[in-house]
Amino acid sequence: MAQNVFMYLVKHDTIKRRARSKEYSRWWLAYPVLAALVGIIYFTIYVSSGEFQPQYLLFWTFALPYGFFMIAFTRTHREKQNGTFGWWLSLPYSRFLLVSAKYTASVLYGIFFVLIAFVLTTLFSGYATFLNPMFGGDFFKQFFKAEFVWYGYLLCFIPFMAAYGLLTAFVSMSYLKPLVPLMWVGFGLSGNVFIWLTTSWQAFKDGPNPLHFAPQAWSWWGILASFAAAGLMLAASAKIIEKQLRL
Repeated sequence: MAQNVFMYLVKHDTIKRRARSKEYSRWWLAYPVLAALVGIIYFTIYVSSGEFQPQYLLFWTFALPYGFFMIAFTRTHREKQNGTFGWWLSLPYSRFLLVSAKYTASVLYGIFFVLIAFVLTTLFSGYATFLNPMFGGDFFKQFFKAEFVWYGYLLCFIPFMAAYGLLTAFVSMSYLKPLVPLMWVGFGLSGNVFIWLTTSWQAFKDGPNPLHFAPQAWSWWGILASFAAAGLMLAASAKIIEKQLRL
C-alpha cells in the first residue's frame, strides 16, 4: 500500500497537467525547431573551418548541475504559486514520504535531461566525424568512451543537487527564510566546484585526446559523501515543513 502511494505521488509530481491550446502548442514546438536548425548550420560551418575540438561539446554540460538544483527548486515553488501547496500538505501521508516523492520526481527529470544530453552529444560528435575526417576512426571511439564516463559522473551529482534544491525551496517558504542568501551562495559554489576538485582535466588542457579525461581515484568517496548529504537534506526538508513552514 505504501509503495502504491509513493508511486502515485511520484507520478503526480512527474506528469505535467497543463492545458495548452493548439496554437500555443504549435509555437512551443516552432522555437526549438528553429533553434536546432540555426545550431546545426552554425555547427556545420564551425566544424568545417577546422577550429572545432570535440571536447567543446562537453563544456556546456558544466551548467547541468545547476539545472538539477533548479528542477527541484522550481517544481517545489510551483506548488505555492499554483495554490496547491496546502492541498499537498493536507494529504494523509508523512512529510518525509511527500518530500521523497517530490525528490524522486526531480531526480527522474535530471536523469532524463542527462540522457538527452548524452544522445545529442553523441549525434553531434558523429556528425563532426562525418564533416571532418580528422575526427574519424579511433578518435571517435575514444571520445565516446570519455563522454560515457563524463555523463555517468554527472548522474552522480543529481541526488545532491536535487536535494539541495528542495531544501532551499522549503527554507524560502519557512521561518528560516533569512538563510536563503547563504543557500544561494552555496548553490553558486556547489554546481561546479566539486567537479573541478574531483576530476582530471588533462584532456582539456594538454590536447584533444579524450582518453586523458577521467575522475580522480578519490572522487568516488566524495560522491558517496554527497549521497549521505542528500539524505540529510531530505530529512531536514521534511522537518522544516513539519515544524517551520510559513504558509
